[in-house]
Amino acid sequence: MTKSFVAITIMQLVEKGILDLHAPIKSYIPNLKDELSAHLTLHILLKHQSGLSPHLERITNFENKDVSSQEIIQIINTSSLSFSPSTQYQYSNLNYTLSAIAIENATGKNFADVLQENTFDPLQMNNSGVERIANKPKNRAKGYHKKTFGIENDENTISYALGSGDIYSTAEDLLKNDLDYEYVLNHYEF
Repeated sequence: MTKSFVAITIMQLVEKGILDLHAPIKSYIPNLKDELSAHLTLHILLKHQSGLSPHLERITNFENKDVSSQEIIQIINTSSLSFSPSTQYQYSNLNYTLSAIAIENATGKNFADVLQENTFDPLQMNNSGVERIANKPKNRAKGYHKKTFGIENDENTISYALGSGDIYSTAEDLLKNDLDYEYVLNHYEF
C-alpha cells in the first residue's frame, strides 16, 4: 500500500515540476554514494530496476528506534548493486525508500507531511498516516508469524520502512482514496 502512495506523490510532484522522473537521483539525494547513484533515476527506482538490495534487513540489523532519512542513506551507502540499473528487474524496498527521501529533499518537508498535505487531508483520510515508533496509531492491527511451534506476535520495525511499508490506514480511508482520487486531480494544479 505504501508504495502506491509514494508513486502517486512522485507523479504529483512531477506534474508540479518539482521532480523529474529522468533526472539523476543524485540531484535529489546528493549524499547517496556514486557507485549506487550512477545511472539511477526515479523512473528506474519506481520500476524496480535499480539493482539495489531487496530489503534493508539484508544490509543492517534493525534497532528498536526511529531512524532518520540520513541514517537510512548511511545504511544504504554500505551496500552495492547486484546488477547495472535498467538491465534487470528485482523487487526492492530500497527503491521506494530512496523515492521517499527524494520527495523529502525536493520539497524540504518530511515524507509524512507531504503525504498528509497532498493526499490524506484533501481526501479526508483521517485514519491514515505514516507510522513511527513515536507515532503508533490507535487500534493498530497486530501482525503474526507462523513458527514451528505455533503462531506468535511479530511486529515490524516500521521506522526502517520509510516509503516502503510505513503507511497505516483503514479500509474506509482506502476506499476514499480509490473513489476520490479524481478530487485531488481536479483541485490541484499539476
